[in-house]
Amino acid sequence: MFLAMAYIFVCVGLSWTFVWGTTVGLPVHGYAFLVILMWIPGTVSIAFRIVFKEGFNDMGLAAGKPVYWLAAIFVPLGLATVTYLIAWLLGQVNVSPYLKQQSMYGPLPFRLTARITRTGSVRVGNLSLN
Repeated sequence: MFLAMAYIFVCVGLSWTFVWGTTVGLPVHGYAFLVILMWIPGTVSIAFRIVFKEGFNDMGLAAGKPVYWLAAIFVPLGLATVTYLIAWLLGQVNVSPYLKQQSMYGPLPFRLTARITRTGSVRVGNLSLN
């Protein structure tokens, strides 16, 4: 239980520190912002396994049955579709072909990390989303 809580706190701490660093001027260009942010949990996991001598035998790196691959693809897609549909029906989002006109910047995590510049372009850290 301790390792799980420590892992969560380290991942969240590193991720938010990285995002905060980009908002105050850490130069991260293009999609490197997203790549670095997505690699933080995996890197922390590998570091924890090395530091706490857990090894890598129980990680489950086998390919698995095709039914699990299909579930891994379609279950998140289905959940995201249902979630977006509910939010759209409740008037929480609008459908627009232009990202800067999307309304998903209302939730608190997006307001904390996203900035809309004077020209109307949306920036998350140093990454322009237009």
